[in-house]
Amino acid sequence: MVGTIILPKIGQPKTTRDAVISILSQEWPLSAKQIYNKLQRENGFAVSYQAVHKILKDLENENIICRNNLAYSINPEWVERVGNFAKMMQESFASFSNGSDSNNFSLDSIYNLDSFIVEMAEKIMSPERQTLCIYWCHFWIPLFQKETYKRLKRMIEASNSYGISKSSTILDQWCEKFWTGNKVRMKCGIDLDSPDFIIYGDFVIQVYYPKEIVKELDKIYSSCSKISDFDMSSMFENVFEKKTKIPITINRNPELAEQLRGKMLGYFKGGKNGK
Repeated sequence: MVGTIILPKIGQPKTTRDAVISILSQEWPLSAKQIYNKLQRENGFAVSYQAVHKILKDLENENIICRNNLAYSINPEWVERVGNFAKMMQESFASFSNGSDSNNFSLDSIYNLDSFIVEMAEKIMSPERQTLCIYWCHFWIPLFQKETYKRLKRMIEASNSYGISKSSTILDQWCEKFWTGNKVRMKCGIDLDSPDFIIYGDFVIQVYYPKEIVKELDKIYSSCSKISDFDMSSMFENVFEKKTKIPITINRNPELAEQLRGKMLGYFKGGKNGK
């Protein structure tokens, strides 16, 4: 399993997961009991020992921490990935600050792309509720319980969101029902003849998945005749963490954003073409 590159939160940790990472970044190695005691006594987190154990297991599975016997430490390889990822984010925003309207680069897996989108979105999103448009080859955010997808879910629910999936498989339809049940407007089975994209304000993020990745996704989605057929772990490990090259373009282009937003909102009754 390759590791996530989601950036750690700066300042006072708001979640137990962030607090565990913060504790191990300052002192290591520590046992699960030592981490539990520090969470309780020094960080004020009222959490059970079992919950701490689960968090440690999840962080280890994501290669964020490593265990030697019964002691945990931050994984040095994760630190390196975070540093490279932060540098890419810094360069991306620096280009816009210097007057550039476009930025192009590549991510090495679907999961790391989704992680980048989380970080990017949290930096550009306004505290005011604005329109967020998402057009993707398949819906998958509700299928996973990882922190990256929980954050994406919160952002979608906090915005005036519209989403379209090009595909209409059982899994896509299940995700559509999940979103509409949470009062988010989503539709599947609509082909906009466009690369996958996200629109927020004047920003347009366009993603170009390699054909082989799309083919693998299509095969998995098409093979599920019911939601219980879906093997979340297998798809995540074999497709979402698979090393590849996914080109991405970020444009700050009001005209392009307005054009794509209008094209998408035309499929929703009462959809308003606005920022």
